[in-house]
Amino acid sequence: MAKKQQPKNQHERTRVDHATEIAEDYVEAIAEVIEEQGVCRVKDLAEHFAVSHVTVNRTVARLQRDGYVTTEPYSPVE
Repeated sequence: MAKKQQPKNQHERTRVDHATEIAEDYVEAIAEVIEEQGVCRVKDLAEHFAVSHVTVNRTVARLQRDGYVTTEPYSPVE
């Protein structure tokens, strides 16, 4: 008989998958905005995703930590 996966592990996997999807969405949006406007700022992403600049800052910080984007304070996201 197959063992059921523990709920904790199942929820952890869901969170990881969701974080990966968000990262992919942000990286794609950053590329699109750069292509259209030449630069991508936090406010552009906040408008694109209809979220606050705080949410975008946290996500961009995570993306930078993971090596997906580069940015400096008060500078565009690359």
